[in-house]
Amino acid sequence: MFYPINLKIDDMKIVIIGGGKVAYRKCMNFLAFNKKVKVISQDFIEEFEEIKDQMDNLNCSLTILMSMMKNI
Repeated sequence: MFYPINLKIDDMKIVIIGGGKVAYRKCMNFLAFNKKVKVISQDFIEEFEEIKDQMDNLNCSLTILMSMMKNI
């Protein structure tokens, strides 16, 4: 099932929960549009190391969960 959604995120700070490839792709999309992004995960793929200075540590308005776990 797909659930398409459109959000106006002009003034939102974004948090992504997950440190894998999908989370990285989403993070890069938001950074390309000059959004403030915070990523939370126990483990990160290596690509996050290259962009860690671009990520934000502020409170966030929009949360995106990236997980392969079916029980979340």
